[in-house]
Amino acid sequence: VATRGYVGVGFSPTGGMRGADIILGWVDEAGQPYLSDRHGTGDRTPLVDASQDVVLLHSSQNETHTTLRFRRPLRPCDPLHDLPITSSTMRVIWAYDSNTSLASSMSSLPYHDHRGTASLYMMGDERLDYSRVQHVQTWDVLAPNVSLPNDVDTLYWCKMYKMPALDKKHHFIGYEPHIADHMVPYVHHMILYECHAPGVNSSYHFDQWIDQVGAQCYAANMPESWNGCNMPLVVWAVGSRGFALPQEAGFPLGEEHNGATYFMLEIHYSNPSMIQDLVDSSGVRIFHTPKLRQYDAGVLQFGHNVEPFQIIPPSTVWKTTGHCHSECTRLTLPASGIHIFSGALHAHVLGTSIALQHIRDGVELPPVVEDGMYDFNYQQERVLQQFRTVLPGDHLIVTCGYDASNKHATTYGGFKTTDEMCLVFASYYPRQRLTECHSRPDVALLLDTLGITDMRDNSAVLNGFQMRSFDISNVNTDREQSRITKMMEQPQAGASYNELILAYFFSMMIIDAPKELNGTTLLDFLNDRRTWQNTTVLRTLQERVTTGQYEPQCVYSGRIMPSGMPKKAKYPQYAPYVRAEEPCNRVSGLSTAAVPSVHSPSMVNHRVEHNPSPSSVDPHQPFGYPPTVSQESSLYDQRSTNIQHGSFGYQPTVNQESTFRDHRRAHETTRYQNPSVLQDDVSDYLSIVTLGSSHEGDGSSSPQGDVSSLQRGDGPSLNQHSTSHEDIDPKSDLHSPLHNPSLREESSSFGDDIAAIHEQLLKDVNNLDVTNSVSYSHPDNTREGEEEHPAGVQGARRSAGGSRGEGEEEEGMQGGGEVHQSKNWKSSAPGRPATPRYLVELVAFILTLFVV
Repeated sequence: VATRGYVGVGFSPTGGMRGADIILGWVDEAGQPYLSDRHGTGDRTPLVDASQDVVLLHSSQNETHTTLRFRRPLRPCDPLHDLPITSSTMRVIWAYDSNTSLASSMSSLPYHDHRGTASLYMMGDERLDYSRVQHVQTWDVLAPNVSLPNDVDTLYWCKMYKMPALDKKHHFIGYEPHIADHMVPYVHHMILYECHAPGVNSSYHFDQWIDQVGAQCYAANMPESWNGCNMPLVVWAVGSRGFALPQEAGFPLGEEHNGATYFMLEIHYSNPSMIQDLVDSSGVRIFHTPKLRQYDAGVLQFGHNVEPFQIIPPSTVWKTTGHCHSECTRLTLPASGIHIFSGALHAHVLGTSIALQHIRDGVELPPVVEDGMYDFNYQQERVLQQFRTVLPGDHLIVTCGYDASNKHATTYGGFKTTDEMCLVFASYYPRQRLTECHSRPDVALLLDTLGITDMRDNSAVLNGFQMRSFDISNVNTDREQSRITKMMEQPQAGASYNELILAYFFSMMIIDAPKELNGTTLLDFLNDRRTWQNTTVLRTLQERVTTGQYEPQCVYSGRIMPSGMPKKAKYPQYAPYVRAEEPCNRVSGLSTAAVPSVHSPSMVNHRVEHNPSPSSVDPHQPFGYPPTVSQESSLYDQRSTNIQHGSFGYQPTVNQESTFRDHRRAHETTRYQNPSVLQDDVSDYLSIVTLGSSHEGDGSSSPQGDVSSLQRGDGPSLNQHSTSHEDIDPKSDLHSPLHNPSLREESSSFGDDIAAIHEQLLKDVNNLDVTNSVSYSHPDNTREGEEEHPAGVQGARRSAGGSRGEGEEEEGMQGGGEVHQSKNWKSSAPGRPATPRYLVELVAFILTLFVV
C-alpha cells in the first residue's frame, strides 16, 4: 500500500464501519510490525477484539509502501466480532493513512486520509484468464450508437447480429464487457440471446435485420420474429467483469453445430437523472476457439416471470418465489440429467438475497447457488464449487429477498431499475432445448387474498402476461416489412421509443366487487397505502406468494412450449434441507510481536487537522461513512469507471428520486390523459408476451384478453369465465367467484364480510400507524399446499386466529416426520476442488492500491 502509516482491511455487513470485522496494522520506524484483529463501532478507532484471530506472515516497508501479509480462518471462533467468509457477496472495506507517528501502545489512531469499499466473491473463481487457451479468436458485438431518450429514464434496445463465418465448429468460452467510461453509470445489463427458428430457414426470418439499427425491445416496433431469440449466451449486469467457462464445456456456435448463427443483443439503459444527449456503443467481446471442449453448454433461466403480478408492498421486508415445476424437468431433460456449473443471480435495487433451492423425490438438497448478501452493484457470475446434477422430475425454486422498508410506494415486477426481478441464469452441460423454467403466483388466488372478488373483465386479468407458444412460421411478413421500413426511417438507433411500464396494465383493470371498490382500478387499489395497513392481509399474501399455489411455465429455445404442463400447481411437499453447522477454526502460531499492546476500551477518534476534506468522487473520505445527500447526488452522476471495484450503480438519492418522480408524473399525466394512448402502449407489450399461437401438441387456441374491452367494460362476465385447474384438487381452491363462477350465490356472505372489513378499514385509517415496517418470514416450509378455503381476508382471519373452522381438513405438514439432511444426495458431475475449509491467506492490499 502506498503509505508508511497504518493500513486496514475489513469485512462489513453493510459497507460501513459499524459492525465491521477489521484487521489493522502498521510497521513502526524501527521496522517492528503490529497487527490486530478489531471491530468497528461507528465513527471512531476500531476496538481490539478479545479474541485475536489473525496471524502475521510477512511484513515489509520501503520509502513509499507498506506490505502486511496475514492469514485468518474462514470461520473464526469469535461470532461476536468476526464475520465468516462465505460464498455470498462480501463487502470489503479498506483504509490507510500517511501519518507515520505511530507507536505500539497507540489507543487512538489518526483519522485516515484514504478509504474505499468493494464487493467481492472471496470464495469464487472468476476465471478470466484466456492467455493459456490456444487459438482464441474474438468477435465484438457492439451497440450501433444508441441515442438514449432525454425524457424517459429507461430504454431497452435490441439489435440483431450474425456471427462471422467459421470453417469448422467453434466453442464460445467466455466474454468481457466493453463499456465506454462515460456510459458506465447508465448501462444496467446486457444479454446476448441466441435466435432460433425451429423447422424453418432461419436466414429467411433473421438475415433481413442484420444491417438495421434495431428496435425498442418488447414494444410495438420490435419484429415479431425476434421472439425466437430467448436462449441467453451472455448475461452481463452491473459490476460484472465478464466470465470464462470452466474447461469442461463451451457453447457451440453455428446452427449446423447445435448452436446459433443469429443473435440479438439486448441492452437495458437506466438514466434516472435524465442526463441529456447520451449516445452509447457498448457491448461484449466474445472469445471462441476451434479447440473444442468435452461438452456443449447451455443456459437455463429460473425464477419469477418478469411481470407486474410480482408485487412487493411498501414498508416491508418481503420474499418472492419462482418455481421450475418437476413436470418441466421430466418432460425436457435426459435421463442422465444436466450438470449446472455456474450461476448469475439477478434482482434490482431492493434485492438482498437470492437462492436456488433443489428438491428431488421429496427431499430438499443443498442450495445450487445462493447469496445471502446480494449486492445490485456487484452481479458477477460465479462458478460453483461443486457442479450440481439436475435430473428429470427434480423441482427447483428461486427465492428472492427484498428490503422495501424505506420505500413508501408499491413495487412491481418489470423492466425499470425501480421495478423488481427475481432470476437465476444457470449455465450447464450437456446442452438441451429447454431455456426458461419460470412461474408466477396463482393470480386468482392473489386477488382473492387481497379481498377482490370480481373484476370487470376477469379473462383479461387472469390471462394477461401469460406467455403462449410461438411459431415463427406464422409470422406476418407484411407486418415485418413495415417494421423494416420504420427502422430505416429512424435517424439513429434509439430515436423511436415509448415508455414501457408494465404496471400500467393494472390501470385498465377495473374492480367490480366488493362494492366499496367498485369502479376502482387495480393499480389505484394496489398503490393505495391503506391497502397495506392490514397486517393480517399482508401476512397472508406473503404466505400465498412464497408457499402458495402458482402457475408454472416451461419454454424451449425459439419460445416453443412443450405440451403436458399443468396450468396450476401446488407448492411441493418436501423434507427441508438442514445445513450442518460448520465448526469454527482457531488460529495457531500467533506472534506476540504482531499484536500492539492496546487494551483500552475507551478508544476515541482523533481527527488530524490537516486531513483533506472528503470528496464525493475520490477515496479521500471518512472510513465507512455513508455519503451525504449532495455527495451521493454527485456520485450517482459521476460514478467511478472502475468496474472491478463495483463502485457504481448507486441508487438515486431522495432528492433525485423526488425530482424524477415529479417529472415522470407530469409526463404520465400529459401522455395518459387520452385513454387510447395508454391502451395502445400496454397492448403493444401484451401483443408480444401473449403471442396467441396454439400450444404445441394440444391443438387448441390460447385465449387472449381483448384489451379494448377493458375500456368498454364489455369483456366476458364472471359468470362466463372459468379457469382451468387441471392438476388441482377440485376441493382445494375453488371457493371464490374468481375461481368458480358457480359459487357466486354461495359466496354472497363472504362478499358482505369483505365489504364490512373494507368499510371498517376506511373508518379507522387515521388511527393506523402507517410508518411501521412489516417484516414477515414464513416458518420453515411447513405448508403442503393451499388452504381448503383460501378466500381473501376470510383466509387471513383464520391465519391470524390460528384455528380451523368445523369440518375443515387438517393440512399436511411439509417435510413432516424425520428431517433428512440429504444423505442420499450425490452429484454425479465432476466438481471443482473444494476451497480449503481451514485458514485462508488474505494478502492485505495485494489488492495493492498504488497511489501516485
